[in-house]
Amino acid sequence: MTFPIISGPAERVFGVHRISPAAPEMEVRARTRHWAEGGVGDAPVGVLGVPVDNATGYAVIAGAPPGYWSVTTELSLDVFGPIPTEGGDLVVSAALVHSNASTGFSEGEVVDAQGRSVARIRQRGLFVAGYPGQATSAAVPSAGPDPVDLGAFFGVVSNGSRELGAAEVDVTADLVNPMGNLHGGVGLCLVEWMARESLQAVNGDGLRTTSIHVAYLRPVPLGATVRVATEVLHCGRGFGLVQVTVSLTNGKPVLVGRVTGGAA
Repeated sequence: MTFPIISGPAERVFGVHRISPAAPEMEVRARTRHWAEGGVGDAPVGVLGVPVDNATGYAVIAGAPPGYWSVTTELSLDVFGPIPTEGGDLVVSAALVHSNASTGFSEGEVVDAQGRSVARIRQRGLFVAGYPGQATSAAVPSAGPDPVDLGAFFGVVSNGSRELGAAEVDVTADLVNPMGNLHGGVGLCLVEWMARESLQAVNGDGLRTTSIHVAYLRPVPLGATVRVATEVLHCGRGFGLVQVTVSLTNGKPVLVGRVTGGAA
């Protein structure tokens, strides 16, 4: 089947420059870059969120009824190694595993420019009627090479004036998908960024993110404000677990994520 490829500002920020709609397997190429967080050759794991959501999401859409789109309900990554920053491409591929009239499930992999496996990925999606926005070219203009500060991207002050493990984020045009809601991959990046901050506060740089699972409970529209709260459930020398809850200002949760950290 065929369906439109729709992209926005988040794809450019996170380096997505090509989405190949060769259903049932989808391939997304994302150019690596330097980030203010993380070291040389080791980007924050959350920056995989947007290309991973793209690849697994379009793979799910391949199983949707004609004229239907998909919204992410669960997105997961299991990470095997450092995320490159040298400017080469990451190739994110995913294929439909199962679908019915209402939902779909896809799995895939992220590999680096040398063909090494970086992560295994999976998504569950819920089918909704209609296509959002307008179709764009499968070639997406990517952002420039300058490092990006995730705190600034999310509009979160990191100068000690906020409580550790808590943040308030305004959902701006840079953070949303073509449906006008918080992009699933951006939400995953926010969850991982906050979880990593909390683990580092306890264990320094001794743990690196090894897995992320995010459940998307309800859409977060452009212009909304969300509050992020982290809870370190465990943090030892070799393993850590953090739960991250993202809620609207009325207290309703919109995303719940669990992030694990392993020995660096």
